[in-house]
Amino acid sequence: FSEESSLENITHEIRNFLAEGSRLSLCSINDHMDLFETGVLDSLALLNLYALLETLRKSPLNFDTVNIESVRTVRRICTNFLDA
Repeated sequence: FSEESSLENITHEIRNFLAEGSRLSLCSINDHMDLFETGVLDSLALLNLYALLETLRKSPLNFDTVNIESVRTVRRICTNFLDA
């Protein structure tokens, strides 16, 4: 994703997905928030996040390299899965 606006749109889409599945508002989910400690991500939400990431990437995830730390924050999600 070479265009900054495209990355911003994708980051917004991830935050929106996370907010919809949690008790937090979209504006309260920031790039460095621990998504597990705050309860934004649980096991079911994590599976749905993986599906969203595969859609955004337009390719399957390599689950040999996926771990909890790689999805702990929005920033890590973008860095690890969206080449941001």
